[in-house]
Amino acid sequence: QMAAEWIAALTSSPFLFLLLVIGALLLVGMVIDGIAALILVVPILMPIAQSQFAISPYQFGV
Repeated sequence: QMAAEWIAALTSSPFLFLLLVIGALLLVGMVIDGIAALILVVPILMPIAQSQFAISPYQFGV
């Protein structure tokens, strides 16, 4: 939750939020498998994407 709050406080732009998510997934994907990284990261970031940035789940998934 602290990481999610930190990312949400870092930017107010949906575009920059998506760039930060891409960077985070790139870093996490270097350490663990891609599917495992998504399983760990998406439940943390999806509520932020929907509530604070009004990003559609389809757009966030693509």
